[in-house]
Amino acid sequence: MIYLTEFTENLLRNRQLLGSISLSCGISLYPKHETNAESLIQLADQALYQAKQAGRDQVVVANSH
Repeated sequence: MIYLTEFTENLLRNRQLLGSISLSCGISLYPKHETNAESLIQLADQALYQAKQAGRDQVVVANSH
């Protein structure tokens, strides 16, 4: 596990900020979207790809069946 201070130190090199971080996230919910783990992960993965296609820095929740 990496702690916030370590994370911050890793972003800095020679006291210069290395750049920005972006986050794309796909979310699926149990039991709303699926009831088994494999299908739940597949839905979250599909939502992640939708988030990336939407321009990154996006959060997409899977569609209900």
